[in-house]
Amino acid sequence: MPPSGLTRTQWLARALPVVALAVLLVVLVGTAWQADDAFITFRTVRNAWRGHGLTWNPGERVQAFTHPAWMVLSLLCYGVARECYYSVLVVAIVLTLATAIILVRAARPSAVLGAAAVFVLGTAIATADYAVSGLENPLLFVLLGAFAVALARAPDRRRMVRLALLSAGIGLTRIDALLLVGPAFLLVLVEAWRGGDRPLAPAALGLAPFVAWEAFALVYYGALVPNTALAKLNLDVPATVLLRRGLDYFVDSAVTDPICLATIVAASIVLVARGQRGGRVLVLGVALYLLYLLRIGGDFMSGRFFGAPLVLLVAAALPVAAARTGPRAQVLVLVAVLAYGAAWPRSRLHVDPGYGEAAAPADAVRPSGIADERAYYYPRTGLLAVLAARRVIARANLPLPPSQGAVLGRAFAISPWRVSVGKEIGLFGYFAEDKIVIDSWALGDPFLARIPFRPTGWFRIGHCERPLPPGYLESRASGRNLLTDPALRARYDDVQLVATGPLFAGARWRAIWRLHLGLW
Repeated sequence: MPPSGLTRTQWLARALPVVALAVLLVVLVGTAWQADDAFITFRTVRNAWRGHGLTWNPGERVQAFTHPAWMVLSLLCYGVARECYYSVLVVAIVLTLATAIILVRAARPSAVLGAAAVFVLGTAIATADYAVSGLENPLLFVLLGAFAVALARAPDRRRMVRLALLSAGIGLTRIDALLLVGPAFLLVLVEAWRGGDRPLAPAALGLAPFVAWEAFALVYYGALVPNTALAKLNLDVPATVLLRRGLDYFVDSAVTDPICLATIVAASIVLVARGQRGGRVLVLGVALYLLYLLRIGGDFMSGRFFGAPLVLLVAAALPVAAARTGPRAQVLVLVAVLAYGAAWPRSRLHVDPGYGEAAAPADAVRPSGIADERAYYYPRTGLLAVLAARRVIARANLPLPPSQGAVLGRAFAISPWRVSVGKEIGLFGYFAEDKIVIDSWALGDPFLARIPFRPTGWFRIGHCERPLPPGYLESRASGRNLLTDPALRARYDDVQLVATGPLFAGARWRAIWRLHLGLW
C-alpha cells in the first residue's frame, strides 16, 4: 500500500529511482578499485603537496596526467586526507551518484525511465567498471550529463555561460571529449549570434578556465597538450593497422558489454527521429568522437571510452523518450534492462568480491591486447579486497593498496639506486618517493614521448614502448647529456631545458618553439 496521501503513481515516482540509486550504490562499492594509471596522477599530486610542483619526477616539469580537472580534485583529496586511495574512491562514488540523479531528473515525469537509466549505469561495464577506478571517468560523466540537461533548456544568456563553463570542464577532464560537445556548443553559439544576441562575451567567460589552464600548461610544461597524449599518439604506425585495432575495440565492447553500444544506438535513434536540433547535433558529436576513437586504434581498457557517449546521449534522450513514449513502452524498457542485468553473466549487477582472483593477471588480457582492466587489478586494489585484508595490511606494514607494484616501489625508495626503468609505473612510482622513475611507455617522460613509436612486431594500444637510446639511462643517472646520437643529444638538451630551466628564460622559450616545430 502506498503511504497515506500519495497515489500509487506518486509513490512509484518516488520509490523507483530511490531503489535504483540504492542498487547503484551497492554496485559502485562492490566494483570500486584503482587502476595503475591513476597513481601516475597521484604521484604528481603528492609531489605538489611536498613542494616539488606538478611534476612526475621531482624537479622535472612534465604533464604526466591527461585530466587537469581530475588532478585538481585528487589534489584536494590528498590535501584533506593525506592519501589518495579511500578519499578518491569516495569522491568518485559521490560524482557517479550525482550523474544518476541528473539522469533521474532528466527523465521526469517518468520515474520508470529514470530508474532504467540508473540501472544501465550500474549494469554496463563502460560505466560501472570505470566510475570508481581512480580515473577521471566519474567527473566526465557528471559534466556530460549536466551539459545535455543545460542544452535542452530555453535559450538565455545564463545558458550560454553554463554551456561554455561545462565545455571548459569537459575539456579540462579529457581534451578529446570536446569532440562530444563541441558541435552542439558551436550550434548554440551560431544560433545566438543569428538571433541578435551577443554570445561571445558569455562564451568567453565560461571558457576562461580552459584557456587559463592552456596558458599555464604552455608556460609551466612548455606544451599545450599532455605528455600522455604525445606518448600515445606520436606513432609511426600505418593508419590501416590503427583502424583494425580500433575495430577490435568496438567489437570487444559489443561482445562483452552489449548493453552499452545498444543503448548508444537506441538513444541516437530517439534523438535523430524525435529530438530537437541540439540533440541531433549531440549525435553528430558522438559520431565524430567514435570515428576519432576508431582512428587512434581504440584503447587497451575494455569499454572505458564508451561510457562518456553513453551518459551524454542517455541524458539527452531521456526527456524526449519520456514525452514521446507511453507508460507500457517505458515499463518494457525497464524490464528489458533488469532482465539483461540479471541474465547477462558480465553484468555488473552481479557484484563479486572475489572478482579476478580465479585467474592469473595475464589472463585478463585478451589476444587482441584489450584487457579486462578491473580483473587485472581488482584482487590487489579493489575496495572490498583491501577492506577484507586491512588487518593483514596493517600488521605486515604493507603499502595501500598492497599491490606488487607498490611493494616494489617502496623497496626501490629505500634502495641505494637513484634511477629505475619500468612500464607499469603508476603504483611503483607513487611509492618510489623522490627517486627518478623512467617510463619506457613514455607517459611520464617528455624526451621518450617525442621519439615516434615504431613497432617491430605486435604491440598493444597504449603500450608504446620506446627503446632507451644509447646513453640515455646514463644521462638521467648522472645529470649530464651522455647521448651518443647528435640529433638526440640536441633534442635532449631542449627537453631538459623546457622541463627544468627557468620558466621565462629566452633560451627555454626558443627550445619550446623548436620542440613544437620538430613534433608537428
